[in-house]
Amino acid sequence: MMEILPIQNRKRRYQAEEECLGSWQSSLSSLEIFPFSSVCNVPQVPQGHHAAVIDQIPSQRSPFLYQNILTIAPPMACNDDSNIFSNMVVFDRYLTRNEVGRGTFGVCFSAWDSKRNVLVAMKVVRRDERSTEDALVEAGKLNILARREGASRYCVQPYTHFHAFGHLCIVTELLGDNLHHALQEYRTNGGRSRGVRMEIARKIAKDLCEALDFLNKAGLVHADLKTENVVMARPGMTLDDPTLSVKLIDFGCASWNGGPAGTVVQTSYYRAPEVLLGLEWSYPCDMWSVGCIVLEMFEGERTFETIDPAQHLAMIQRLCGKLPSYMIQRSGAAVSYCIDKLRSRVMWPEVSGGDICYERNLDKEKAVMRVLPLFQRLGHPGLVHMLGFLLGTFQLDPSFRTKASSAIHCRWFDDNFAQMEFQRSSKSAKTDLSSLPCRTIPSLINSAPVPQLFGGASLNVPFIPSEVDTCFSLPSAGLSTGHTLCNPLHAAAAALRMQIAAAEAVCVRGSGRSG
Repeated sequence: MMEILPIQNRKRRYQAEEECLGSWQSSLSSLEIFPFSSVCNVPQVPQGHHAAVIDQIPSQRSPFLYQNILTIAPPMACNDDSNIFSNMVVFDRYLTRNEVGRGTFGVCFSAWDSKRNVLVAMKVVRRDERSTEDALVEAGKLNILARREGASRYCVQPYTHFHAFGHLCIVTELLGDNLHHALQEYRTNGGRSRGVRMEIARKIAKDLCEALDFLNKAGLVHADLKTENVVMARPGMTLDDPTLSVKLIDFGCASWNGGPAGTVVQTSYYRAPEVLLGLEWSYPCDMWSVGCIVLEMFEGERTFETIDPAQHLAMIQRLCGKLPSYMIQRSGAAVSYCIDKLRSRVMWPEVSGGDICYERNLDKEKAVMRVLPLFQRLGHPGLVHMLGFLLGTFQLDPSFRTKASSAIHCRWFDDNFAQMEFQRSSKSAKTDLSSLPCRTIPSLINSAPVPQLFGGASLNVPFIPSEVDTCFSLPSAGLSTGHTLCNPLHAAAAALRMQIAAAEAVCVRGSGRSG
């Protein structure tokens, strides 16, 4: 371990900052001195491995008043990851300021660009070969995206990258807080126990779909969409901002047109079923992550809070219904311990204790049972089109999942219709929700006949293409009493149309009474 020598006269105070800086300049070579006058109106300051790290306080005399408490950065070993600190001049141009993020890649600072006179973000990558190579690949993807029209609206904009003090530094535009921290502050400051207002979730969901549509047209799959990688479009922006908009960051896992079977991508909480099962993945896996993010924003907690693949698959089946047998049959070796291919089922709760433990884990089983089906979560008539959007994103088969290009035209994103939907839900707020069709629907089962899905009533619901069906990217099919459902979305679309009709009937009766 490197020995750090004690600093002599650490609290010695100088009469003026010129004397303080002059004493250091006299001990440095010409190569270690950088003319700092382009950054602020003070004499030259040292730069290099022995650069002074100085606390800065605003002053009327100059942008920064240098406190006379100096700490010398000792020479770093070549495998050290801390060669760049706050308040350092890097590449003869950037003055690093506060640390805004830290992760496995390294550390990210806000920095002042003395040539452009703007604040930027500087990502300092760890000093190892793998991290440097991955960061260079990510920088190349960002540069390719930046050449496309509209890139500044959806993705973080790259400025330049260079090597300094043995680190690869990537300079990009400075954005605001990420969605994960913004949601925490929203609940803490407002005293809210649940998620955000539906209007906020709708704005962010629309921005995410437009950003994914932009990436899909460029041929890129983000493959790591999560709340930490969704950031506010500018510093200081909050979720209550009337001009709220978000951008995507962190394209380290992004892939052109998807990836082969068996490749593990995405963060566990937002991982699509095809990735969990070890199947081929492509653009639809990002739409699954969008559904997870929207549900997390609205309810205030993650839906799939687990890193256990078996428990995750069980939670997905609780939310969306049984996994298709053809997906289970093609599953990979990573989930073989929890897959019964003979019966085409997930072996839950038999393997709740893990792949090498034969005792069941009751805590995990209770966590799975707390995941309610989507219809029970969003049964209010005012949420019917949000439910339609999420039904499309949570399709188990990726070939049936809503595409980003189709999702941006969903009625939930129509501003005028959203206001009508809010007024309609307000008028019907006193209605007994248990009387609505969707509240009587159990978990979606492929083989259940229509009368059982609708509480045993004798129904004749024709499957007519409508605005609800556009969320699902499914072909039209006939649906009548006694028929067996070939896909649970047929029942879902019929239930949504019946729910809309019931809510409109309540509004009509209410307006008749008022008249």
